[in-house]
Amino acid sequence: MKTKIIAGLLAISAISCSKDFVDQQPPNSVLVDKYFNTEGNIALGLNGLYQSLRSGDAVGEGANTWT
Repeated sequence: MKTKIIAGLLAISAISCSKDFVDQQPPNSVLVDKYFNTEGNIALGLNGLYQSLRSGDAVGEGANTWT
């Protein structure tokens, strides 16, 4: 009886999910054509790039990359 209930719940949950809910864009990704559309956003992007290159190892400030 318990296995039938669990199997039924799994079947209902698998059927009830829509594809849009399962296939989502990663929340941390930024589309280039949506972000770099103003001069201010381009300057912010370049400042972030230059900030990462300022350190000697080009990884970041105080990064411990021991192997």
